[in-house]
Amino acid sequence: MKKASIAVFEALSHPLRIKMVELLGRKERRMEELSDKLKINQSSISHHLVVLREARLLITERRGKPAFHRLDKQLLQSALDELVKSARLSETTEE
Repeated sequence: MKKASIAVFEALSHPLRIKMVELLGRKERRMEELSDKLKINQSSISHHLVVLREARLLITERRGKPAFHRLDKQLLQSALDELVKSARLSETTEE
């Protein structure tokens, strides 16, 4: 499995980051919005955003002062496809 895909799954190893991915997959959001939705302080949200960004799952765009975050759906799909392929989940025969 590629390092990029491993980084994606490591980033998704925390339940809060999975919830963030769910929210960011629906639409782009500001940190304050994520904090309100998840009922977590902005410092914690910021930490988890960094982890997602380092895994390249997060695309951040500044528009004036606020930063908007969105999920890189293509990267996530690529990692999932690679996992299925490497685990041979699509095959029905056993060796």
